[in-house]
Amino acid sequence: MDEVLKRVLPVDLQRVAGGRKKVALYWCEIDRKDPQVTFERVARVIHASKPPGEVGKEIWINLTGGTNILNLALQLAAALLGCPARLYYLLSDDDRNLRHTIPEDDLGTERDRFWVEIPVIYLRLDNRTRAILEVLEEAGEALRDDDLLSRLKSHPEFWAEFQEFDLNKLRRNCLLPMAGQQLISRVNEHTVTIGQRWTVLKRYYGIIADLHRPESEAETNLGALAKNQHWFREDVLEV
Repeated sequence: MDEVLKRVLPVDLQRVAGGRKKVALYWCEIDRKDPQVTFERVARVIHASKPPGEVGKEIWINLTGGTNILNLALQLAAALLGCPARLYYLLSDDDRNLRHTIPEDDLGTERDRFWVEIPVIYLRLDNRTRAILEVLEEAGEALRDDDLLSRLKSHPEFWAEFQEFDLNKLRRNCLLPMAGQQLISRVNEHTVTIGQRWTVLKRYYGIIADLHRPESEAETNLGALAKNQHWFREDVLEV
């Protein structure tokens, strides 16, 4: 792949490199058999490519030819990070072709069967959902919704989110949709606990949360990530 990219990319990059003679090229090593490691590395690369609030970079993710584990990691990381990204496949009747073989007039139209864009469905948790899950986890047991609301109103970080809430509003605006998403489970009509879906998603959200901690600030660009991590390296492409 290294040899092929360095041979074919300069032709295309000359038109968009803005006069630059060298363009940075980055490589990320993954583990095709470990979804957790692959997701964590993909998430850190995407985060370093476009940290929250930063502008000036576009993230395009080509899913063509990727393994199931890699493509899942790419889609899930984009969804959980909430960063603008484009997911797409490139489909061809003959995969030996380096570039598309359809008429240029058909590109971007309904007749285009080469470029297939996949929508990004963002899965970021809002503050209220995060607070409810955090309180339930800290409790370590099912809570009545009135007890839950009392703890939410005194939460050290998210208390302001619930000051105008009463029980009906908590049940209607938060607990009902969270139960539908299986993030929480109902023990009975007025008692809830952590749901099955959250136990699956928690480890992925945990990785995303770690990216926003102060100790991760040193990796808010790709060059810094390459200096800090053995599995990510920077290369130079001559254009």
